[in-house]
Parts: sequence; C-alpha cells; structure tokens
Amino acid sequence: MSDTLYIEDAIHSHFTNDTGINGLVGGRVYPGRLPQVVILPAIMFRQISGPREKTHGETGAFVRARFEFNCYGRTFTEVAPLARLVRRLLTNHTGTMGVAPNEYQVDEIEISGPEDGWDDDINRHRRQLDAMLMYRED
Repeated sequence: MSDTLYIEDAIHSHFTNDTGINGLVGGRVYPGRLPQVVILPAIMFRQISGPREKTHGETGAFVRARFEFNCYGRTFTEVAPLARLVRRLLTNHTGTMGVAPNEYQVDEIEISGPEDGWDDDINRHRRQLDAMLMYRED
C-alpha cells in the first residue's frame, strides 16, 4: 500500500471498475461531497468514523471504519437500482479492494440501510447505505 493514498482511493476504484455501477453513473463516484454542479445519477461516499484496533496498548493496522454511501438521482426509480448495485458490490466482499499500488486487504463489510430521502441541497432523490469496513492498513 502506498503511504500517499487512502482507503477512499481504493473504494473509488472498486466502484468505477465495476461495469454495472459504472454503466449507470459513468464514473460519477465522489469521495467526500458532490460537485456543485453534478450530472445524475451519481454516488457520494464519506467516512464517518474509523477507530484503529489497539493491541498491547499500541494502535494496530486493523481499522473498523464506518462509511456512508449516498446514491443520487432525478427520480426514485433511478436511485433504487443504483443502490441495489452498491449493496451487491459491497455485501460479502473480502479480499483486495483497489488497484495496485493502492490496495487494501478487506476482511469484512457489514451493510445497513437503506434509508430513503430527499436532498434539499440539490433537490434530488437520495438513498443512503451505511457500511462498516473492516480492513488492514499496512
């Protein structure tokens, strides 16, 4: 793993390299926040928490990070299939996530949600999934 790249880079490449998701969003997968002007549908994800496991009083390389994945669309029927693909991509994923040199070893992913909503900032439909990623930073 490179010292200058982050788990967000690995998640981004995991999503954009999936033909189903990329077929719907055309690469519009954004870490942190959506651009001010965005073409929909799109995905935005962000880390909510990320405590490191402690072993023998020292912080280890095992991370249990909570991420929020938001699928945006002009209509609910645009958002629902996209969120289903996100869930399928993440559910039961173990092993490498990302593309060399930015690869992370993912031990487990737990998904909760969805939660449907309306985003007042962009006046669009949103479906949110939460995921707990258990991975190793080496």
